[in-house]
Amino acid sequence: MTALVKQLGIQDTTHPNDEYYLGKFIFGSKNGGEYSIHTRLEPNRLHNQLYYKVVGSSGDYGFGHHFISKRNTLGKRYRQQIFKQIIDKYNLSKYMGVKTFY
Repeated sequence: MTALVKQLGIQDTTHPNDEYYLGKFIFGSKNGGEYSIHTRLEPNRLHNQLYYKVVGSSGDYGFGHHFISKRNTLGKRYRQQIFKQIIDKYNLSKYMGVKTFY
């Protein structure tokens, strides 16, 4: 995973835990306001295997963070909007056929 992150040129953060900054993305309802969210890749371990999860925050709202309460977690539609933008920005569609942990 780290090799793919480096190949894609994703910006390293100044955080000491090997986090990577994905960028600022926009989400919102069709006829409502638009909001921005800052996202990054955060390292985790599962069965002693390193993987990265996408986390993001926008004010009190976000996803993937342990400190964001369930009621302040962005809904499925907004997360889909954000993930679609990440996939497009980094041209990840060519990797989408590869099964990993899902």
